[in-house]
Amino acid sequence: AIEELGPDAAKLQPLFITVDPERDTPEVMGSFTAAVDPRIVGLTGSPQQIAAVSEAYGAYGVARQGEAGGDDYLMDHGTHIYIMNPQGQFVEGLDSDTPTSGIAATLGELVR
Repeated sequence: AIEELGPDAAKLQPLFITVDPERDTPEVMGSFTAAVDPRIVGLTGSPQQIAAVSEAYGAYGVARQGEAGGDDYLMDHGTHIYIMNPQGQFVEGLDSDTPTSGIAATLGELVR
């Protein structure tokens, strides 16, 4: 969606916040976001910090046992997109299944 904004894309800073701070170290987050899109900044923190952010935004992350058993686990989590203004205030939320064109249109309206 960001690519569709052309020069206006430079006005955005995409963030990805983990719900699994035990596993998602800064290095892991950096590798993940670089593979998805180098413009994305990956954020992690202490379990308490992530819990506070999750509560503030109504996000969730729940570990469940992986199919292989043992220490393997998967995270069930929301995939909502939160759009914030430069002052850090919530502006709008989008479902992750919103078509790319819809995300681009919403972002385009906000940055112009």
